[in-house]
Amino acid sequence: MATKIRLSAEEKRMVGSERFILTKNRILQKLMQLMGELKQEYDPLLTEISLPEGTASAKISRGENYKGFPWMMLDHPRYFSGAETMAIRSFFWWGHYFSISLQLSGLPKEKAKPRILENFKELRKANYYLCVHKNPWQHDLGKPYYRSLKKMTEDEFHELITTKEFIKLSKCFSLKKWNKAGREMKTAFGEIVELLRGLDRLRVNK
Repeated sequence: MATKIRLSAEEKRMVGSERFILTKNRILQKLMQLMGELKQEYDPLLTEISLPEGTASAKISRGENYKGFPWMMLDHPRYFSGAETMAIRSFFWWGHYFSISLQLSGLPKEKAKPRILENFKELRKANYYLCVHKNPWQHDLGKPYYRSLKKMTEDEFHELITTKEFIKLSKCFSLKKWNKAGREMKTAFGEIVELLRGLDRLRVNK
């Protein structure tokens, strides 16, 4: 049976090329460095907001197969405790884009909801997407998982933010602008922090 498994001309070139894997590894090393630098850039901004007691330290994770493509992500801050979530996730998806997401559920969601609702126009202008799927662990900003706020009315936004068990707001950045990615991600992180500014201390584990 194995003799029937043949490679295309392109696949033969790839499997015989050391350069492809070495180049991929260099890119992933630089990406790991970028995520580490973002963590350092984010740290001062996080001192401006209240985080849930028990918020874990930043974590960088990576894998080879999110819908067939390698990925890497930085969770900072990172609070996942049952139905309670408060996290900002910086995500790289090979062949697609960088993205940054605010994910909230439980008491953190209820605390942040009024400020998020009153900033609909600003979020729409800044090209954010809202997860409309029942699964909050989606990073594919296309349909049917997300909707652009530019294609959503304020009433629709209000209903989704109010009725869904979680809030996940995301924004993506082109890989073609790799050299600007760090600056753009930090700017978006600052926008998200603004949504969380002024919240009372979140004692969600009490």
